[in-house]
Amino acid sequence: MKNLITAFVILAGISAPAWATNHALIMGVENYPSSPLHGVPKDRQSAREIAKSMGVPEENIVERSDTELTLIGLRNTLKEFQKKIRAGDRVFIYYSGHGTSSIGKGGECEQGIVAQDLGVLSKDEFHEYIKPIRNQTSKTVVFLDTCFSGGMVLNAKGAERSFGEDEQQPKFWQPKQGATSATCNKASNYAKATRDFFDVQTAQITPNYYMLGAAGPDEYAIDGGPARGSYATTAFLECLKPDSGADKNRDGIISLEEARICAQNRVSSRIHPPFLRQTLTVGDGAGGGATPVAFGASTLSNSTGSTVSSSPIINSIELLSTIHRNADQMHTVTLRSLKSTYKIGQDYLELEINSSKGGYLTLLSVGSSGRIFQLFPNAIDSNNRIEANSTVHLPRPEWRVPAGGPAGTDRFLAVVSGAPDIFANLGVPVAGRFKAIDGTSANAKDIVERLIMPSVECKTSSVRDFASPELNPCASSYGAGLVDVMEVN
Repeated sequence: MKNLITAFVILAGISAPAWATNHALIMGVENYPSSPLHGVPKDRQSAREIAKSMGVPEENIVERSDTELTLIGLRNTLKEFQKKIRAGDRVFIYYSGHGTSSIGKGGECEQGIVAQDLGVLSKDEFHEYIKPIRNQTSKTVVFLDTCFSGGMVLNAKGAERSFGEDEQQPKFWQPKQGATSATCNKASNYAKATRDFFDVQTAQITPNYYMLGAAGPDEYAIDGGPARGSYATTAFLECLKPDSGADKNRDGIISLEEARICAQNRVSSRIHPPFLRQTLTVGDGAGGGATPVAFGASTLSNSTGSTVSSSPIINSIELLSTIHRNADQMHTVTLRSLKSTYKIGQDYLELEINSSKGGYLTLLSVGSSGRIFQLFPNAIDSNNRIEANSTVHLPRPEWRVPAGGPAGTDRFLAVVSGAPDIFANLGVPVAGRFKAIDGTSANAKDIVERLIMPSVECKTSSVRDFASPELNPCASSYGAGLVDVMEVN
């Protein structure tokens, strides 16, 4: 809306918020009694970098390896990690090691991850440990780099093949009980050729729960040795770099799904016989894989029409959509426009917001200019408290917003969080009331970090407990509603 827009600024030098309530658990087994996986140490290092990219500070990363991850040790590790997690936290869990598949109850293939002592943690048991974590976090992302289906075909004596350190190796271990059927021990992506270990269906129907797997339901995952690491993990980390090209919608954010697509292309280019393919799989908690895993550089065409990858300009319309899709799916915010079209020079904006939880309301907008505006709270109205299941009408009479053109689509985003002014000191004043925020990658990063990473005061555990969880400024969750309206002549 033209009358709101008089200036914008590139904002730099804002200190990053502390990440006190983001946690990661990194697990990996190299030294099995047989068939060691020499790429796992590199995987653990890569997983730490992935966790940091997702906003987990070094002090909140728990790492366990090898003999710490016997079956008993694996169970205890998951139990102890549960105790660290509180409502509203964001969590990343990673495992690199062997997977297995064998005949289970009812004659069906039963998948599991293999502990260091060759004990098996079944799919069902694994999810029982994850359930209390994902049920209270604002987001849980699980990345399993292991096989989820049948194993390598062994001879009648059950002999095991030995792999050189730099040779492609399937991350599969076959039990020696002799109970594995042909349907359980063959993989479609192996030239010598179920059900998925990762319960993709569970992830798809569970809000705020994301599962990424290194292979498809009937495929081996590949260990590439100490220099390359596991193919999926290495490629995924590469795709979190700003110059990776993963940020396809140019919103300044690399989402889980964008990183998966980028990593898939890289994995596919590195596979050679006897392996045929490896398919990264996502179950995304009905969120479209929008959860941020990194921040990317956007592109802009120069005067010759070629693309300049280092440009900081983003697609602000897409950024608002990403913020909306990444919101806590258990916190419903409904944003409704009382009109679908507004006549320029005649109509005034009329919005209605309802939130299922109490908190503080922020209203952002983007028009045809691509600039981001904070309409509320503003210089003359800072009373942005919203009660649970109550309705707020904006703009208020003292700061009405006319349709000022140009003709086109305006996008509005309502965010409800635990902080009264979550975007304080971001942007510059315009029109004496509102703030304008430059649409750059740096500002996209700042906006999203403020939403998903608590403020610096939250570094001390003493401020993490609040009588009202909905008003907890240390929670890394928020609710969001989105609506588009048209300005017409």
